[in-house]
Amino acid sequence: MTATTLRPGWSHPVRAAVPPFTGAGLRRVLEKVQCWAPYVDRLLLDDVAAVLDDYTPTEHEADEHAQRPRGHLTRLVHVAHQCLTEAP
Repeated sequence: MTATTLRPGWSHPVRAAVPPFTGAGLRRVLEKVQCWAPYVDRLLLDDVAAVLDDYTPTEHEADEHAQRPRGHLTRLVHVAHQCLTEAP
């Protein structure tokens, strides 16, 4: 549906505004936002900094540095999977 605006000097057709959600849809979005827990993990940044630092880790430390990002990535995969499975 198009209609012209009441503004003087404006004659371009404009579509009527359509709300993005129904009342039930807005309630569902609100519930998801209220339950949302952002992925904020300073440990990930600390681990990246430890790897990029000038310090050369021992063999044991290098193995530990290799294992820790796997845990972070696993958590991110679970978060992404949960978001995809909860999508309508």
